[in-house]
Amino acid sequence: MLKTTPIRKSMDGMSAMTNSCFPIGPKSSTKRDWIKDKDLYLGHISGIERIVTPVYIATDMKKTTYLMDAVTGTLYRPRDGKCMTSDRLVLNKYEQVEGLDKRLMKVKSEQFAGGDE
Repeated sequence: MLKTTPIRKSMDGMSAMTNSCFPIGPKSSTKRDWIKDKDLYLGHISGIERIVTPVYIATDMKKTTYLMDAVTGTLYRPRDGKCMTSDRLVLNKYEQVEGLDKRLMKVKSEQFAGGDE
């Protein structure tokens, strides 16, 4: 069974609110605090590697488990990889890999605004 953490659902659809996602700002301490209680997995989503973490929506009494893209907040069902917001994205598989915490710590906001890595 996956170790899950609660998130807040976006008002715009079946994805996480920004404050439930990995903080891509400059403060290392904020990033470390977010990572410390999460299990991280390397997800293979439609041919792209993304870091995902098991979550449940805080208001869901059943605590349904989803895998959340750590940075974007996109939610996927673990059993079949279905993306909850797009019919074009599929989580093909996920696996625990060493060093994902270090990989996340290197994420910069410019990577998601069209800048260089």
